[in-house]
Amino acid sequence: IEGVSAALNEMSCEMLDSPEVGMAEFRASRRQADLLVKWGFDVRIPYCGMETAFRAEIGSGGPVFCVMSEYDALPEIGHACGHNLISVSALSAAAGVSELIKSGELPGTFVVLGSPGEEGKGGKIHLMNAGAFDGVGAAMMAHPGWRTATWKGCFGLERFEVEYVGKASHAGTAPEKGINALEGVMALFHGMNAWRQHLPEETRVHGIITDGGSAANVVPARAVARIYLRSGRQGVLDEMVVRFGEMVEGAALLSGTKVNLRSEHLGYKSGFPNEPLNREFFDAATELGMNPEMAEKQSRGSTDFGNVSRILPGSHVYFGISADGSRLSLHTEEFEKASRSEFAFNSALKAGEALASVACRYLSDETYRAEVAADFAK
Repeated sequence: IEGVSAALNEMSCEMLDSPEVGMAEFRASRRQADLLVKWGFDVRIPYCGMETAFRAEIGSGGPVFCVMSEYDALPEIGHACGHNLISVSALSAAAGVSELIKSGELPGTFVVLGSPGEEGKGGKIHLMNAGAFDGVGAAMMAHPGWRTATWKGCFGLERFEVEYVGKASHAGTAPEKGINALEGVMALFHGMNAWRQHLPEETRVHGIITDGGSAANVVPARAVARIYLRSGRQGVLDEMVVRFGEMVEGAALLSGTKVNLRSEHLGYKSGFPNEPLNREFFDAATELGMNPEMAEKQSRGSTDFGNVSRILPGSHVYFGISADGSRLSLHTEEFEKASRSEFAFNSALKAGEALASVACRYLSDETYRAEVAADFAK
């Protein structure tokens, strides 16, 4: 891993300076693919119908262990979720494990899956639907955060765009001829505010108005809101989606408008942690001096890795990039700045080494593989 650190640092800096949003990560995906080919991996890019997805594997036969890479940036604030560092951790793990497989010290197959569009595009769900995980025994990835920690799962997420359609009219001279679409959106928000007090603790409902009209003296003929629903329990989230649909229709009835409800993406499921994978990562991170913590609560964020964790054993662990231990928030300028630091890069390298340690244990230890599978089957 030390031997490839310079190449990985150059790759990370390039991603930071030229961020690419989901499903348009052409430079980032190709840069990773080229490095993996150089290290002896068999690489397929494009993959599963996505131009910026890739699959790299080395070895043959079973067992099969997968590490995932993400590399999409956010609009406007670039790598404020640190996906450049996820790529560093995945490829550093690949560099370490590949040498052991090539030397014959490690059996089985090691796979790196390049997953585009995590920020709302659901790249991993597309990979799942195309069969990319067929035959894979376990999958992991490492995400930057303010601290190093294991994974206790994540909230599921459903995203909607709600459009209310009314009738325009002059608000001063003929208000009675108009149907105010904004009233539909406002009624929906009032309904959501009343709804929150009856929801379980492990839920979130939040949204914004993206179009509320353009002139104060014109009754808005169109108004649009974007709403997110989250829950740590998938059954609760499914119930929330049904209830939300009823509220959307109720607000239309109340305001006299027509409504169009559209799901904005493939649903992100709540995640299932795998304790044997968590434990092995924790032990490896401890040996590397990363001061990891065993997570006690689900992440309130959402990821398409949650969907992956429902079809095979998986863990979405975290590595700390806060040099002073302060709590950094994802999707902020502060986090983007931290993801550029030498401390963050070195932490990503260590996370990759810890992932490589888990992979080695999984590929070489049949008893451990049985523990991983048994925990998933519970």
